[in-house]
Parts: sequence; structure tokens; C-alpha cells
Amino acid sequence: MLGERRKRFGGCSEVILNRVVPSLTWSTISVVGCFSKEDGARADADDDEERSFSPPSLPRRLFGVAPPRPSISSTTPTVDEIDGIGKRAEQTRSSDAESNRIINQFLAEMDGFDGAAGVLVLGATNFPNSLDPALVREGRFDRSIAVGLPGLDDREALFRLYAGKITAAAGLDFPQLARNTVGLTPAAIAYIVNHAALLAARGGANQVEMAHFVDAVETCRIGEQPSGVTPMSATDRKRIAVHEAGHALVAAALKVGRVEKVTILPRGQALGVTLVTPVEDKRLHMYSELRNRIQMLLAGRGAEQLYFHEVSSGAGQDLQEASKIALSMVGALGMGPRGSLLSLQAVRDAHLDSDPREALEAADELLQQLNQE
Repeated sequence: MLGERRKRFGGCSEVILNRVVPSLTWSTISVVGCFSKEDGARADADDDEERSFSPPSLPRRLFGVAPPRPSISSTTPTVDEIDGIGKRAEQTRSSDAESNRIINQFLAEMDGFDGAAGVLVLGATNFPNSLDPALVREGRFDRSIAVGLPGLDDREALFRLYAGKITAAAGLDFPQLARNTVGLTPAAIAYIVNHAALLAARGGANQVEMAHFVDAVETCRIGEQPSGVTPMSATDRKRIAVHEAGHALVAAALKVGRVEKVTILPRGQALGVTLVTPVEDKRLHMYSELRNRIQMLLAGRGAEQLYFHEVSSGAGQDLQEASKIALSMVGALGMGPRGSLLSLQAVRDAHLDSDPREALEAADELLQQLNQE
């Protein structure tokens, strides 16, 4: 028996891999939602199928429909969102007891495989740290495959693939589209192509042009422009313009990324948007880059303070994003203002009681320092 777990991004990678697995195996049983639905599957089905089971007998019933077969490649149970099984915990609630029984039964069924049975068990999750440690030990889900974000060439290939399924105009600049979608998932690229086709249909066009793709990329990044919105007053429009100008100027000055668009028209839930996209694919982020990004996020509020001598509620989302980065720098990356190298995740993994006040104070100190700068 070989267990594998993988991390997916945006869902599209998972869908593609789940389509590939049946072509490589005799039979695939996909279990979705971590057994949250009632059992509606046929016990005698041999085709690739999707099954749902109800606790607590679900592991036994799952592996009961995956018997060894006389073929080289036999059955592949695929457990989607396996983190939904959770971790074993002290039985302080009735739900804890049921969750513990599910995990214990799951482990017992996996340990019961004959090494030559030819059964491959796949698990998919976005949260590998949420899995019970016993699930990822040797002989169980002991292989981890991380599915990363697509690179420049991969994004171009994805655009060509999905554009081939719609009536697209000739001469589309796929390399440019790939450069403008740094950091997006395969699912996001599929959404962009579908939305471009929708925009073309709304406009009565016979084919999807490059302009439709550009508008679709903006929609994916910053949301659609809502309809039926009450017009804002001149005072509010001026305040939003000052706010967004602060973001754009600091982003350009600190070279946070490419300033693609600045608008005071509502997009999604935002009253105004400054679209700043990364110029290249990066997996490592320097201390200075994270500081610059926080300063860019705080620049809108700072511009309001300088011009109007008063701040507004429009900076709420900016403060939320800046706080996330600051907490990560302080509690995980050793980049706090006090020089602490302690990882809060390590403290949690060691099941030690920790007081978050020190980390929160350090993160706030970092934010205050960068705001002053």
C-alpha cells in the first residue's frame, strides 16, 4: 500500500489530477466532502464513480468497495479535503469522540492492506498541517506531492488550452496575458477565459478579442464593477482619489510591483482600487520587500491623514492585509522589530500554552514604525 497526499491550489489542479488518475488505474473511487453526505453509491459498481459516506462506519465502507483485484493496477480510493477528518483530540465533546473513531478506523483500514494488494490511496488537502500526525506516518499517507502555482510558460499554455475551447480571435497575445497574471492559479486562468467569453457575448461580439481578456484579468484581480450603485458625493470621490493616489505613488516609488490601474469607480466590495501586480514569479520574499508592501498598504490611509487631517473607514481592508503580513513577519519569519526568532507555529506544534500579546505588540510596533516612515 502506498498513501499519497497532495496540496492543491484553486481546485483546478485537483480536478485535472483526478481526471488523470482513472486513466492510470483499474478503478477510481472519489470520496468528496470528507464523507459529509449520506451514502448514495451502488455497492456493486465497477466504473469510476463518486461516493459519499456517513460517519462513523465510513472508512470500513470506503475500503470495502475497494477490494484487491487481479490486475497490476487495481483500485484507487481518492479522498478529497481529507483535512475534514481532523485530528484526534481529548473527548470533551460528543463530536470529538465521533471524529476520533473515524480517524482510528481509517488508520486501521490502511494498516490492514497487504503490501502486494496494489491499492493506492490518494488524499487531497489545502491544509496539510491540519492532518493527524498518525495519518502521515510511513506506510500510510507517507508521500507528499505539492502542486505549485503555474510559471510563465505554464500560464501561457493554460491560456492557449482554454482559449481553444471558445471562439477566440486570431492573434491573441498569450505571452502578454501570461505576464499579466503572475501568481494566479489554473482555476483563475480558466475563470478569466470564461469571463472574457461572457463579456464578448454581452457586447454582441462574434469572437473573443484581446480587449475582452484584458477586462477579464482586471475583473479577476479587483472584482466586477457593480451595477445600480448610488453615486457618491464629490467629497467622497475626492477622498477616495487621494487614498488611491497614496497607494499608487508609494507602490511606484518603492517598486512594489507594476501599477496597472488606479480607479475611483467601485469594483467588487471596494470603493476604489489601485491594481499593483508582481513583475515576476517569486517564491522568496526579502525583508525589504515585505516592508515595502506594508508601506504601500498603509499609504492610502497616510495620504488621507496628510491631506484631510483625518482618516476614514476606507482603510479597513488595507489594515487587515498589512496586519497579516506583519504578524507573519513577527511570528513566523523572524523579521520583527525586537529581533525575536521564535516561531509561533513551533509553539503550537509543541502543544505549549502561549500568550499572543507579545507577538501582537511586536506586530503593532512594526506597523507603527512603517507608518511613520
